[in-house]
Amino acid sequence: MKTRTCPLLFLCFLLPLPMRALAAMETEPPSFTALYRHWHEPSDTLLDEARVTYSSQGLRVEQLIGDSGNVFIANYADDAFWFLDRKRHLVHAIPVIASSVVATDPAMVGPVQNHSTKALRVFSKIQVEPCEGLEKEALESAMFQGRTVQRWSCLFDGESVEEHWYAQNPGVVVRMATRDGFVSELTEIHRRHAAPAYFRPPSHYRSVEIEELINPAVPISSYLEKKNGQL
Repeated sequence: MKTRTCPLLFLCFLLPLPMRALAAMETEPPSFTALYRHWHEPSDTLLDEARVTYSSQGLRVEQLIGDSGNVFIANYADDAFWFLDRKRHLVHAIPVIASSVVATDPAMVGPVQNHSTKALRVFSKIQVEPCEGLEKEALESAMFQGRTVQRWSCLFDGESVEEHWYAQNPGVVVRMATRDGFVSELTEIHRRHAAPAYFRPPSHYRSVEIEELINPAVPISSYLEKKNGQL
């Protein structure tokens, strides 16, 4: 499988559910860790790979592709989002209003990734409800990674646009596939209890704007000192 790397690729795949609504669900959300992979099947191109930790406390996504050290954290209790660079010990706090539109506005992520608006909307890492926001039609069940899953056809204006595979255990969509060949999967799913601190950035990380987080440090050789009347 070919791999295409891109800084902060996971910026395109934010959790679409309002955090307050998710935290207030009557049924306690599952708590687990899993491997997330997202690829374009027709071209056999891997677009993203990450380790995901999910619970009622929040969502933590550690990007694996390209050994970038990029991390995304959503904290449900505080309604807070952060991007982290573990290699440079940097953190960028995302305004809640901006985070709610970033997954549907390509202008917000143009410098990071050039997916279509539809792709930005569809590929979240965690969905607790199959075909969220769309009509759905039940298909035959199947086996996936040793789990029985319920297959659903997601409909828009009566036409199938996606297929979601929902696993009762752990209670999330484990596979999503679109008509145009984009596939997302959660595999290697294991139950895990994560402490609240796991969904916060380390206190010693330096807070920066998004431009500094995305761009590497300016090389020393490119710095030109201004002269003060001296030769």
